[in-house]
Amino acid sequence: MPRAIDAFLPLAYPPVVEERLFGLIKREKENPLLSPRRDQAIVILWIIGVIGVLVLLWLHIPRAVSRAAERSQAHEREADDMLVSNPSQSLLLYRSALSWATDSDHESRLTEKVDSLNERLSRYLQHEQQHEAASDQTDKTLQLPNAAVANDVSDDRRAARYRFEEQLGDGAMGAVHRGTDTVLGRAVAIKVLKAHLTSDDELMSRFEQEARALARLSHPGIVQVYDLVLDAERVIIVMELVDGSDLKQYVSSAGEFTVTDALRIAIELADALNYAHQRQVVHRDFKPANVLMTCDGQPKITDFGLAKISDSGFETMAGTIIGSPAYMSPEQALGRPLDARTDIYSFGVVLYWLVAGRLPFDGDARDLMYAHVNEQPVRPAGFGIDDALSELIMRLLQKDPAHRLKTMEEVVEALRELSV
Repeated sequence: MPRAIDAFLPLAYPPVVEERLFGLIKREKENPLLSPRRDQAIVILWIIGVIGVLVLLWLHIPRAVSRAAERSQAHEREADDMLVSNPSQSLLLYRSALSWATDSDHESRLTEKVDSLNERLSRYLQHEQQHEAASDQTDKTLQLPNAAVANDVSDDRRAARYRFEEQLGDGAMGAVHRGTDTVLGRAVAIKVLKAHLTSDDELMSRFEQEARALARLSHPGIVQVYDLVLDAERVIIVMELVDGSDLKQYVSSAGEFTVTDALRIAIELADALNYAHQRQVVHRDFKPANVLMTCDGQPKITDFGLAKISDSGFETMAGTIIGSPAYMSPEQALGRPLDARTDIYSFGVVLYWLVAGRLPFDGDARDLMYAHVNEQPVRPAGFGIDDALSELIMRLLQKDPAHRLKTMEEVVEALRELSV
């Protein structure tokens, strides 16, 4: 704009001719009005520009409000459509619709829906508080919409070959007992599907899939499956017995737990997950509670009950959210199709916890799922962690799966470089 002014103003205010020595000497000089007129023109043009922008904004406001209202209504309709099949995703959409709402009545209606759905999700989560009182609430497995309440399996329905002893644990799908294989004379762990769940074909298939997934894996970092027993009334999986504690208990009782210790365990776990992924097995519920530590400090991954075998023909119901809120990937929280990259994200959460001593996000299940989808965690470097390790963890925790490391093999290599 100043160039245009400098080009046209001299035409309106030409140079002034100054004569000296009775007109014998003539010299041109700048018109004294040119400079003030130039300043006035710039001020006027700025005023016109500002007024123009304000007018455009004023004309655009109704359109922007209308578009915001349309987006809010579209998110509300989408949330209504998947309310039954995927309530957690509906909650995220209702919250998004609420942020775009421009009408007080619409905002009030959305607020009621959010509060109602929060209450509904709370009922789904109540069963998690009844199983492992010693564990943290955020470390449980969440299954929506098919949440279940656990019951014990009666003694008269146990397999004759295996002698059941004390109960070691109790989860949403099955109880784990210490036992003895009376034929081979060895100690085993026996997992039994909850009695009242045996009529649910999908849950039965998922439980049986745990045995099929583990039976395909033979790795020192994965709990070995010995046997699968099925009959008309029950399903039991006979597994390697690991005398020890889970990873969370191991770390809490270790006293001084260093980054070196964390890297050693992380490398072994990453190597085990890489082995499983190479055989088309995705865990989908990787967390400290599903890592057992042997007496000599060897980690072993267990509970592949939520694993998806790509060539198994078994698929989780569309829109169903399965996993542990504190450790689930964004795509898992949104109920989207999963591949090995969901384990990479969950592994990143566990690694964050191992080195920083805290999880990347806190809160109840709903807040955790929302955070995994929408929020960025505090960089581990803020807790005194080495920049290179911090950068690796943040790469594993990328919201978009395409931005994470592509395979667990790459994760193993990166961790080994850091541990040197």
